[in-house]
Amino acid sequence: MNPNDIISTVKIRSEGGKKVSKAKVRHIWNQLYPKERLPKISAGVVPREDFFDFQNKVREHHRKIGRPDYIETESIKEWGEVVEGCACAIKSTDGYLVVVRSDSPFSLEEDLKHELTHIHNGDCEPSER
Repeated sequence: MNPNDIISTVKIRSEGGKKVSKAKVRHIWNQLYPKERLPKISAGVVPREDFFDFQNKVREHHRKIGRPDYIETESIKEWGEVVEGCACAIKSTDGYLVVVRSDSPFSLEEDLKHELTHIHNGDCEPSER
């Protein structure tokens, strides 16, 4: 499964899910990077089970491209231990998708800022080896 297939399976508008407005994403991006162009980014908030289903599909993709422990390795680098994810960004041929868990302990703005920083720094979920 390639990243575009993973993205197409995410049910942003599923029961309990909601799409984050482009205006909100643009506003947060401009706060962080006012002189840089906003890449194409879609974002949504999904129920807990949909988030972990998405993350498992990303893990499967990583296994197929030879990076089976990418999420865990990045979690340890970032937090010092493996933590339960609350937001995730993945790059595809169509731009980026940010998926946020509806029961995240952080605010939507905090999760978006965190994931937009990964996108800006080029270290969001890899789409290829």
